[in-house]
Amino acid sequence: MALQLTQLTVFFSGTSEMDAERAALGKVVEELNRMLDKAHKITLKMISWPDDFRPGVNEDPQSELNQQLQSHYDIYIGVLGSRFGTPTARAGSGTEEEFQLAISRFLQDTTSVRVFFYFKRANLDPLTIDTEQLQKVQKFRAGFPEQGVVYMDFKNTANFVEMVKKHLWNLITDEWQNNAWQSVKLPTIASNSKKDVSENEDTENQVQDENESITELVKETENVVEEEVGYFDLIEEFYKAVDSMTSKMGEMAKYTTQIGEQFTAHTDAANELMEKYGNKPKVGGSREAQKYLSKAKDVIDGVANALDSYTTKMTPNISALKTDLSVMLTRFRDAYKFAKEQLETPEEQKQQDIAALTKFVETMDSVVDQITGFQETLRNIPALTTKFKKAQRHAAAVLGELIAEIKISIDQGNDIITQIKE
Repeated sequence: MALQLTQLTVFFSGTSEMDAERAALGKVVEELNRMLDKAHKITLKMISWPDDFRPGVNEDPQSELNQQLQSHYDIYIGVLGSRFGTPTARAGSGTEEEFQLAISRFLQDTTSVRVFFYFKRANLDPLTIDTEQLQKVQKFRAGFPEQGVVYMDFKNTANFVEMVKKHLWNLITDEWQNNAWQSVKLPTIASNSKKDVSENEDTENQVQDENESITELVKETENVVEEEVGYFDLIEEFYKAVDSMTSKMGEMAKYTTQIGEQFTAHTDAANELMEKYGNKPKVGGSREAQKYLSKAKDVIDGVANALDSYTTKMTPNISALKTDLSVMLTRFRDAYKFAKEQLETPEEQKQQDIAALTKFVETMDSVVDQITGFQETLRNIPALTTKFKKAQRHAAAVLGELIAEIKISIDQGNDIITQIKE
């Protein structure tokens, strides 16, 4: 008899600035599904703009999106950074309107939906910040306590992955019962809304300390070693995956170095252009102004072309890396389990295994830091042409996926270390 699963839909709501987080959430959902279907008979499906909407006509664009979305989601996840978005006929932005609709659903029926909201508190280049947009975000954020909403801040995509994975798991474990969300007593929410917003930091620390449930989850859902697969087969597959992973990481490091060099070359070209035309008018209809604008656009579009090439090269490597990491860690865990049950693994071998996995986790942490640094550098480059803006968004999404994949492998590595120590 086929396993009957309950599907919960997660709606990601945010501006295009949050493309990296949107892509990362998709990977988190995939990882959680690996565990939730066995532990809770639940699977998650993520929907977001524009992938899960179709063309249509309505009173205004946001009304059409609302019509298509309606109540077809169980978990709302809103994310904003320094940009608030484009105003609609009814709200300051599409994200705000979607958030208010989600809150309205919850207030009408507390068993219908759950609402999460996150704010990215990244270090930004002051010259690239739209202060008007940022002020709108700050005003929106400041109104949350009065609505009884507890939000969370995160620093970067890697931090977001850590938080949202734990939050979604704990939410489903704690509040999804008998095929519905538990009912919430609204008066309790109203009294909590008067508390100072600084309490969010304490809440975040408490959530981050709750690692035991995730560890237990992995134990419950880990794959059983098939009888026909022997210890040496597992070790052989493990080393093949390690070699493949090392190769893919090397390729991606090479591509990242190349794009950095290309950025430098284009920056030099831009500086040379400014030096040549710096004292000439940049506006009006003069021929000199037209030359400057044309050459400046060529420089920026050159950066966009380089960025498009970078993401094209990175995408297949990220997909392959996901497979390699999964095989590597699964085979390591299965080989250790086999040895523990049938070969009586000596203490010295255990310590070597722990040391190897600890080094792996530290290396992956370092890789995430490097990618995050490049991601922030890219984010702070002004989008001076449409072509560059598109390339910038695409690259942000690809890097978001990569960060999520590596963070998931780090969690898995730490879980195996915990199992070995027991």
